[in-house]
Amino acid sequence: MGHGAGTLELIVSQLQDARRAPIEPLRGPATRDLFVRIYEQLQADAEPQILQNISILEQLKNAAYTYVLEAEAAVLAGTAPSAVARGQLFAEEALARRVPDALEALRAAEANATIGSRESASLAATSCRRAVKALADALYPAGPPVVDGAGTTRSMGDQHSRNRLTQFVLDRRGRSTLADLLGSNIDMLGTRLKSLDDLASKGAHSNITMNEIGACISSTWGLATDLLRIDDEARPD
Repeated sequence: MGHGAGTLELIVSQLQDARRAPIEPLRGPATRDLFVRIYEQLQADAEPQILQNISILEQLKNAAYTYVLEAEAAVLAGTAPSAVARGQLFAEEALARRVPDALEALRAAEANATIGSRESASLAATSCRRAVKALADALYPAGPPVVDGAGTTRSMGDQHSRNRLTQFVLDRRGRSTLADLLGSNIDMLGTRLKSLDDLASKGAHSNITMNEIGACISSTWGLATDLLRIDDEARPD
């Protein structure tokens, strides 16, 4: 389709927001009835697009999870491509040195995911959320609100991990090519963080599937790797 997963998630979010938006019909019974019929038709037309994009996203998540499992198996067997091995080694070593709480949480998530029960899936999702919180605490500790270039004030308190990680990336633009890439589309970065948070939230209610847990864990590992690479690139020589 020519879109990345982040773009598809943003499209779904926008369609869902538009579908839920309240309407203010024009006055007059006939005009109001016509307006409502048109609006309901627009909502009905949006539904197949939403379902199609959600289906594509689920396929992408499943494919990503399968790839991660195969790559991990290859690492254990000693046959992994050097790029995969280097990426995994970097993430584990960097987390062990700089964010050990996040590494502990991710390992707990993987251990619970292998059990396969409903309760263990919920615990794995909670561990992913703990890992993201630990990353935010290490890379952009809680502090006063920040006002962006558009004049919008964003909270940077203890519970605002998404805001803090987004600001971490924005603050490193110009010093990290990866930060430039992620920061060039802040909506996509926000959608990536929100999607991860939504998965973890779903797990808190014990209604998350094992495929979704796999996506949650692999996405958290990917986020951690990107953020730590940005931190490395932005550090002075």
